[in-house]
Amino acid sequence: MADSSRPKLGSHLEWHGSKIRVKVRVPPTVQRSAKLSAWLKVTLPTDSARTAETLKWPVIAKLKQQIEGARNGVVSGTHADPLLAEGLLWKDAIADDPSAGGPSDFTVVHHLYDRVDEVVSAQGEAKGDFLAGIALGIATPLDSLIDPWIAEKGYRGRTAVAHRHSLRVFGAWCVAEKVAVTIEAVTRKVAGRFVTKTFIEPGIHPATANKALSALSSYWVWLLKRGHRDEAVNPWQGQFIKAGSRPKGEDGQGMKRPFTDTEARTLLDGITRQPLADMCLLAALSGCRITELAELKVRHVTLTTEDKPCISAFRIVQGKTESAARHVPIHSDALAMLQRRCEGKRSDGYVFHELPTQTNEARKRSSPMSQFFTRERRRLEVDDVLEGVRQSRIDFHSWRRWFIRQAIEALEKGATGFTAWTISDVVGHEKEEGPLGMTMGRYPGTAGLEALKACIEAVKLPPPEKLKAAA
Repeated sequence: MADSSRPKLGSHLEWHGSKIRVKVRVPPTVQRSAKLSAWLKVTLPTDSARTAETLKWPVIAKLKQQIEGARNGVVSGTHADPLLAEGLLWKDAIADDPSAGGPSDFTVVHHLYDRVDEVVSAQGEAKGDFLAGIALGIATPLDSLIDPWIAEKGYRGRTAVAHRHSLRVFGAWCVAEKVAVTIEAVTRKVAGRFVTKTFIEPGIHPATANKALSALSSYWVWLLKRGHRDEAVNPWQGQFIKAGSRPKGEDGQGMKRPFTDTEARTLLDGITRQPLADMCLLAALSGCRITELAELKVRHVTLTTEDKPCISAFRIVQGKTESAARHVPIHSDALAMLQRRCEGKRSDGYVFHELPTQTNEARKRSSPMSQFFTRERRRLEVDDVLEGVRQSRIDFHSWRRWFIRQAIEALEKGATGFTAWTISDVVGHEKEEGPLGMTMGRYPGTAGLEALKACIEAVKLPPPEKLKAAA
């Protein structure tokens, strides 16, 4: 039975003998998954209700971090800074304080000031200001606006995961460097220190560094646009790392290139396991990206029949760019394979049904095939790595490059029925950025199926004799 002579306690507090303890409810889902009790409790070293109000907030913060850690397997995000988590709790408590503005001398804000004094004494004035700023809404936690930014920009899959990771890396660096993990604390000088310490001094490749910096810059542009920052300057502007002269192969081509005809034939003959063998064939004869092939469904494929004479084609419904959605005629050398793969399947079934569903949003449905292709390519000794460069110049995307090169060479040798702009339509490239962008890109729209078919059929697989001749 409750002792009516004892002072009434605030939220998250209860009497435990002669002492006061903090209690935080564990959500039922976390109770089951992490095998935790319904409440986490910590006894405070006091029997004073006023003192307990001040002491409880860091304890609540730590308990809630423990719950989140149990939920996710690790403590996620920049809330690894306990003062940040505590400040957010104070902020909620101040907003819900029924005594605010009333005659009471002991509002939550008064308790906050007591706690800030403790932090200043133990950790310094900067930490105390940081806690007060978060609690009073003067400072904005670095990651508090990531979700609306991601949603508005429409980032999905690996892009969204990579952008979140970049913010986490920067947040972790702020904690390690004792920089307040808030949007307001990020000055141009802070951004420059991060770039130097995280990327330049360790010798991280500029492409890797700039990918992270691009995410941070995009976040800040959005913050400025939506009024979350008063300054008009993006601290990440101009922080990108300039790459040195990019190495080239003896063929004069850059970091990535198409397959040679000999390499293409070696891969087509040497890769026999499905579905990779069929995906390589279709990529070579359509110029499609591996992600587009992996998402292809039976309902996207239209095959000519006696009852429905038409040009057999398939639809790419969405992709990397706005121009990716398109119709692609089926090459005569790939028709039998697609007929076989569509036969007997439901309309919502995948053409390449063998690919497993990915539970991690950072991995696309095509990811296993990308990795398998790399292993097969190396097994067949089809590789091209420049000195000092980690990645090979050839990968699955080289099928797309090979297709485009073959189509261009066909035009140069007198092929008719299509133009250079038709090639862009087939592979889903933006035409308006090229020559006569308005006249040949925007106004005429996409080429007709007859022209697209002519382009597709102009590409011929390298015959086996090419291998003998090369040998």
